[in-house]
Amino acid sequence: MEQFADFEPDIAACDLKRFAESTDHELIDNDGEQFSEVVKTAETLDNFEESSQRWRERSGAKRGTVGGFPFVAWASVQVRRGDTRCPRSVVDFGDWRLAVDADLELWEEC
Repeated sequence: MEQFADFEPDIAACDLKRFAESTDHELIDNDGEQFSEVVKTAETLDNFEESSQRWRERSGAKRGTVGGFPFVAWASVQVRRGDTRCPRSVVDFGDWRLAVDADLELWEEC
């Protein structure tokens, strides 16, 4: 498998590797294998916070940084009725963001 093939060239491999290391390889490993749902998006962090107002349920949004990258995270969301409740975070890599089914606050930098 080509390293981080799902996300390059839009997000640099060195940035993805730094993110993987900052999250203890629990979401993405150095070979680009995903251990949780990860989706590339052009929506900004502000776009996600705005759209979260229309989600069926959500905990309070929290902002932070991981690996030097800003993120917004919710400990629990339910986008639509009947959907499974899960954590959700969006991490900003510049021109692109990754939406991750994990609460990045667990790895937030102090």
